[in-house]
Amino acid sequence: MHKTIIIAVLALVCATSQVSAESSKAKLVGYWKFKRGIGGPCESLIEKLEYTFQKGGKYHGKSKMSTGATLEYSGTYSATDTECTTFIDGQTIGPFPYEITNDILTITQPDFDCKVQLEREDY
Repeated sequence: MHKTIIIAVLALVCATSQVSAESSKAKLVGYWKFKRGIGGPCESLIEKLEYTFQKGGKYHGKSKMSTGATLEYSGTYSATDTECTTFIDGQTIGPFPYEITNDILTITQPDFDCKVQLEREDY
């Protein structure tokens, strides 16, 4: 279940939205670090998350769970300005809704009824 949550969270991270001239899809590119989980397993299980999204469609993620499990993923992603789909080890995950507001990426995890917030760390 922990791997499924992290995979789903990765997929969610692929999407963002904020009102401005730059698209949310473009704003997703960069390094993001876990701020907090909101509700359910996002709040109770995730201790650390780090994601890097590259312009070319590649990403890398690391996580640490409250159970002591650590996970690391690399793959690709495809994003619109409102949702993201990830491709990890041959699996398609998503699409998942997201938004970016004031350099905070909020990813909604409908399957687990929770959200994850990450802060931009690359400025």
